[in-house]
Amino acid sequence: MSGDQEPAVSVIIPLYNKEKYVRRAVESVLGQTFLDFELIVVNDGSTDGGPVLVRGYTDPRIRVIDQGNHGVSAARNRGIAEARAPLTAFLDADDEWLPEFLMTIVGLTRRFPEAGAYATASEIHKPSGAVTRLVCDGFGKRYSEGIIENYYRAALLGCQLSSSAVAVPRHVFERVGDFPIGEHLGEDGHMWLRIALHYPIAYSACVCSVYHREAEGRSCVNRNTRSGSGDNFQLVELATKAISDGLIGDSERNYLQEYCAKYTIAAATDHVLWGRGGTARALLRCCKTKRFLCKKWGWFALSLLPTHLIHWMWQWRLRFQRG
Repeated sequence: MSGDQEPAVSVIIPLYNKEKYVRRAVESVLGQTFLDFELIVVNDGSTDGGPVLVRGYTDPRIRVIDQGNHGVSAARNRGIAEARAPLTAFLDADDEWLPEFLMTIVGLTRRFPEAGAYATASEIHKPSGAVTRLVCDGFGKRYSEGIIENYYRAALLGCQLSSSAVAVPRHVFERVGDFPIGEHLGEDGHMWLRIALHYPIAYSACVCSVYHREAEGRSCVNRNTRSGSGDNFQLVELATKAISDGLIGDSERNYLQEYCAKYTIAAATDHVLWGRGGTARALLRCCKTKRFLCKKWGWFALSLLPTHLIHWMWQWRLRFQRG
């Protein structure tokens, strides 16, 4: 790819204090079998040596863009604004791709041009060495692929699209907008929901992405170290409005309502962890669900406990998850 030629794919890596891991991420991109890409690393105000390390690469496809620390969504949005390709793929700085990721994604775009997002199956690698394969329901065969028939149903059954295993066409962002700013948990889920409201999502069951749970500073395992605003309620508001505006059919409405309940409970969980039990209980009382009824009332009960006891229980849960 020459300097003035538009690449086929823009790869965006948001970088904030991931010096220990970013080399692995960058080299997994450079090791792709599909070579027509640019790599945009958005340094989101890092205070470690990660940006210097990336600038040490001489590959002309790599660009480093600096900005102040505004969070992962702002970094992704900056990358989208800087991208030159018609397709944008995302990789977190502490994850990696297997060599066939981009080739698989590009193959999906050719077979399913109507889709608004393209994703592959992933693996979770735990510090213990345990590996968990994440694949959407209905895509059990190793190399099966196609359109996810009901994204909301799939999400409820455990189909979690990893932000490190998704690519989105540029024209889709022009329609649905950017990643939400200030939503520390669920910012990627918010985006996939907005896309699913307007487009089908294409998926491959081939494992092409690795999610490393041992990475320090991940929001999913350090939930109790952030400011804890419960602001992933933005996703709940989006889902509720989609239902009231009739943007989905009757066959999908119940699944979206439960999807909405899932994130209402997640928002309430944030409030419980930060000692705002009253706010959590107000959310949970309004939460209508059948599937998550036990979780709803479980967190309602936890909201009545002292905050220090809740934090101790959460730390024990995190240690168990790390395996």
